[in-house]
Amino acid sequence: RDALWAVEQCLRSGSCGAVLCWPDKVDDRALRRLQVAAETGETLAFACRGQHAAVNPSPAALRIAIDVRPRQLRVLKCRGGLAPSSPIPFTTDA
Repeated sequence: RDALWAVEQCLRSGSCGAVLCWPDKVDDRALRRLQVAAETGETLAFACRGQHAAVNPSPAALRIAIDVRPRQLRVLKCRGGLAPSSPIPFTTDA
């Protein structure tokens, strides 16, 4: 809970360009608070959650699932536009 509070304060302050967090257990209300804080502070917020969270709704403007095999991104939600229907392949080659 303290970690989510700290993330919310960083987002709301507007002093960070982006804030990354890995919340263990987070409910819809907490996600909405983070979304509002990010909009208020005009800060990018990245909440990295497990695969199990992909089936749950979220107030996020953009939701992306990363698949390891095959290596691809799936856009689950794209506010204000249509999410691509096909996965987007990627490589990790340097």
